[in-house]
Amino acid sequence: MTGYHGTTFDKAEIIVEDNEFKPSVSNPQRIHWLGDGVYFFQEEFFSFWWGANELKRLGLQSITHDLFKERWSILESQISADGERVFNLQDPITFYEFKAIQSDLISRAKSGGEFYKWIRENGFHNWKQFPDGVLLNFLFNECGFKDDFDMIVADFDGLNGAAGKVNYGACRVNQVQICVKRNECIDSIKAVFINENDFDRKSRALCSMHNRKYKYIEGEIVILH
Repeated sequence: MTGYHGTTFDKAEIIVEDNEFKPSVSNPQRIHWLGDGVYFFQEEFFSFWWGANELKRLGLQSITHDLFKERWSILESQISADGERVFNLQDPITFYEFKAIQSDLISRAKSGGEFYKWIRENGFHNWKQFPDGVLLNFLFNECGFKDDFDMIVADFDGLNGAAGKVNYGACRVNQVQICVKRNECIDSIKAVFINENDFDRKSRALCSMHNRKYKYIEGEIVILH
C-alpha cells in the first residue's frame, strides 16, 4: 500500500537523507491515536490538511504555495505487510473484538491487575478515560501483539479528526491512518512535489472542509481564527 507522511521541511530532508523514519512515541502529555509507530495517511490530501493545521498553530495569517513548500513536506512511501500481519481496525469483526478487549481491561483495572499497574507505571493515572493508543501500546508491548502484527490500519473522521464518520446523505468522508510498528515494512521514501495546481485544488478542498477556519482567496489560504 501507499502511505503519505506530512512533516516539516527540515525533518523531511533528514528522513530522506537517512532513508528512515523515527517512530512517534506516546507520553502522558501526547498520546498517539494508534500507539507508538510511524504514521501515514492513505490519502495524500490529509497530509496536506495536517500541514495546514500545523502551520496554523505557528500563528500564520495566511499560507501561500511558496510558503507551504518552504515549511512543509509530504513524503510518499510504499508499505508492505502480509494481510495476516495487519491489525485492521477497518474490519468490523476486528474492531469490535478490540472494543471488547478494551471494555474487559477497564473492568479489570477497577480492581488492580497488570493493566492497572502498567498504566500507572507509564504515567496514565486516569484509567477510566484513556485513548485507544494507550491500550494499543499495552497490547503490542505487553501482550505479544508485536510478534503477530507489523502495522495498524484504522478509520477516523475525515472532517475533524475525531473517531467516527461524517455522513452527508449517502456520502462519507473517512480518514485512513496507517501506524507502522516495524520499520522494515517501509520499502521506499520519496518527497511529493506539490505544484501550484495541486496546491490550488487541495486548498479549495481544505477550505470547503473547514470553512470556519480557512478561506481561499487569490491563491492563498487565509486563516480566519
